Amino acid sequence: MPIHQPNRPSGFAVSLWMAAALSVYAVMLLITLASLLEMSGDIPVFDMMPVGYDAEYALRLLTTLGSDGRDYYLWRQIPLDLVYPALFGVSFFLLATWLAGTLPAFQRILRWSAFVALAAGAFDYIENILIILLLRNYPDLSDVLVQSASIATLSKSGLTMIYFTVLIVVLVVKIVQFTFKSRSPKTS
Repeated sequence: MPIHQPNRPSGFAVSLWMAAALSVYAVMLLITLASLLEMSGDIPVFDMMPVGYDAEYALRLLTTLGSDGRDYYLWRQIPLDLVYPALFGVSFFLLATWLAGTLPAFQRILRWSAFVALAAGAFDYIENILIILLLRNYPDLSDVLVQSASIATLSKSGLTMIYFTVLIVVLVVKIVQFTFKSRSPKTS
């Protein structure tokens, strides 16, 4: 039985935030990031490099994108990616908080992971600011700037992976528990 939590978000609120976040993500993935991938000759852009990148990679990507591609990145992709981190952080914070109320056995880990989602969103903002600097400073990219942007990308990706790993493990454990509980013989 769920523990009463007066500050727990409603399932409806979680759904609205999730729909907004996933809508913006879909637009980025299917339109702006796909366009950038095409403009770059299939070289993944910074946002899609979960293992990071070095100065040579950054210079090659920005050179291959050309002036039009860099402008597209700066004026099409980045504005969407300045909205998305807040939507991601809030929606996945709310999802973990809501699940913590419905799955009391996992309450501590889910509450912890809620803050991981917010941290991932914060690192996405840091990454975006540094990508803006890369785009604006091209071709004069300092190693420190590229390294900082890469660390922000790695941090965002790592925190996102931690969040979803916790979420998937909790849900799998809950499904297994439910399956075995429903199969156990009823005693009178």
